Amino acid sequence: MPTGLYILEGKGGKWSPPAVIVLFGWLGAPQKHLLKYAEMYQQKTSGVIIRTTASSSDIMMRKKGNLAKHGMEAIRRAAAGLESLGEDSKLYVHCFSNGGAFLWDAVK
Repeated sequence: MPTGLYILEGKGGKWSPPAVIVLFGWLGAPQKHLLKYAEMYQQKTSGVIIRTTASSSDIMMRKKGNLAKHGMEAIRRAAAGLESLGEDSKLYVHCFSNGGAFLWDAVK
């Protein structure tokens, strides 16, 4: 399964101030399924939505270095998004199942 970062711009919505939402996908999560969650958030914020998953082997073998590298890239992008949105913007991290939790744990 390909991994990578996918970024969407928010379309507005009722959330104020704008937010950066990071979605850490579950083990083997197809991007098309994560996209459904990203689109839900896209309707609620004028911020940025970042979605990503780690490779199945990195998660299964608990390759913490690879997980941290992958997760930190998402966090770096989130930090840039927060900076561009202003000091009142918020960060939300949505971890799906074990795969998302392992990514988040590797970043902490």
